[in-house]
Amino acid sequence: MNPEKEIVNVWLNKQGFFTINNINAGRNRIIDIIAIKQTRRKIDEVWHVEVHASLVSPQLSERERSDLAQKFENPQIISAVKKTIREFIGEEAEPRKVLISTVESIPIPNVEVIRFDDVIVDVLSTLDRQNYRDDALRTLQLMKYLVLRKPAVLKSVIGKLKGESEVRRGYRREVITELLSSEQAKSELRNKSSESLLVEILEGSSLASSEKFAKLLATKILSKRARTAFLKELIPQAVEEEKKEQSLDRFI
Repeated sequence: MNPEKEIVNVWLNKQGFFTINNINAGRNRIIDIIAIKQTRRKIDEVWHVEVHASLVSPQLSERERSDLAQKFENPQIISAVKKTIREFIGEEAEPRKVLISTVESIPIPNVEVIRFDDVIVDVLSTLDRQNYRDDALRTLQLMKYLVLRKPAVLKSVIGKLKGESEVRRGYRREVITELLSSEQAKSELRNKSSESLLVEILEGSSLASSEKFAKLLATKILSKRARTAFLKELIPQAVEEEKKEQSLDRFI
């Protein structure tokens, strides 16, 4: 079984499904997964799941879309799905058709598309430090604990990706924007321990030398009390600088 199917299987198992994999439908057609959720003797849900993962393109050609549609619409597939369900639960059941894909928008009638990214994140979040025998899970576990949980290592990885052709322009900016826009990041930046970092960022930004920053301070950033304190600090400095400029003008 390929790694993406392994990951999807783990995800389905964690949702309470047991899974039947790689079902032969004849004529070189394989059904990826039939997932069944059962509570005691009651069948709660039955899914027919196909997995599609591609790192080449975020878009599908019409032929690729048609091939994926056939995984749900082909008469042999439909017959094999019904037969498998009947064999395992002893009765007929209409399965929920689910495509788990790296491509977000795939218009296939009556098929629900779930992002493979979301599945990976969900699986990652549940991995602990036990010794997983499954290669795909072990790889995700290593990524979680040796890369994602170590900011310095993650920073190094992102830095080394910047020169690779497959990483689009603006990747680092996108990563930083996503991180800073999260509520967790905003909460962290509100702490006093982050003040020096914020000052350093502002000093090096284009805002530091623009009138826009002054307007932002006055209208959005500072409270009324803080504005008063700010002006008390700023006005004497401005007066002193003006005096120095006037003194210099006398010598010119």
